[in-house]
Amino acid sequence: MQLFIFLFIIITGIDCDILPFRSAYFRILREYHFEQANPCLPPVDILTDTNQYECQIACIRNKFCRTATFYQITNQCNLFSERIEDGRIKPMNSTIVISLIKRHLSAEMTNNYLLTQITSPNDSIHGIWNTTAGQDSSSINLSDYGEGGSPPYQDVSKAIDNDILTKHVSYGDGRNIYHSITAGHNTGFYIIPTQLSILTHLCWATSSELNETARDPISSKFEIDNNNFSYSIILVTIEGSNETSTSKLNFGSSWSLIYNGTSGLDDHLDRSAYKLVPLDPLLRTSTIPFRSYRLLVVQKRGLEDSVQYSEAQLFGYIVD
Repeated sequence: MQLFIFLFIIITGIDCDILPFRSAYFRILREYHFEQANPCLPPVDILTDTNQYECQIACIRNKFCRTATFYQITNQCNLFSERIEDGRIKPMNSTIVISLIKRHLSAEMTNNYLLTQITSPNDSIHGIWNTTAGQDSSSINLSDYGEGGSPPYQDVSKAIDNDILTKHVSYGDGRNIYHSITAGHNTGFYIIPTQLSILTHLCWATSSELNETARDPISSKFEIDNNNFSYSIILVTIEGSNETSTSKLNFGSSWSLIYNGTSGLDDHLDRSAYKLVPLDPLLRTSTIPFRSYRLLVVQKRGLEDSVQYSEAQLFGYIVD
């Protein structure tokens, strides 16, 4: 294994539209590959049938690239938005990590948005139950194994702590060991991120218990046609608000519906696993920026005493 610093400088002039940067400085790590700290974030780009030099150029040209991994055997280049110090490097043969230290961009690279995690462990988050879209919020009971409760050490803050080893459990109209179809339904949280944003994705992480898949928020629609009446059971609703005061956010009138549809976990039975789910554009009712969000679980997978998930992070675009 080798570790060395590589200085890579390019001066652009006439061809600025082709190569929209002036200079760049790299660090190269051979026989390593890069893993992002945030497992929900996909690579910003994946290139095939390429080489190390083209991989470096691609990272420079992509405004959001901070780190790249080049796989020498497959000639594949993965570009990542995280810096090398934010993620992890692990030994791997025939692999090169390219870390972009500094880059001087041209003006035409200063726009566009990057998919990013909107929520963070430091955000103000409030657990709720017995709540439906458009209605007032009912606060969850902390350290409570009964109706409307959440057990000790499994409160709603665990849903955004970036730790897949923790989980949030909410009983809703159920209680500990009392299994029912509706236990945990109409529970969730509202959260106040630090910046204005446009929500586009959900990132779920399932909890670790092999025998508790029934507690997962799942995605399925059941339609019952009775005298032309169609009744749809939808898994999750997400609402947005530009209020940041908890006293106002407790009122249903503060919220506007953003999304009413699937969680994307229908076929996701893996334990302690992440899944990034794009919100179906056909089921979205709003694409404007918001300062606060409210997420409600409407249906879980099966017969259990609660709803549980390790992470329920919101992803999208930060608005300046």
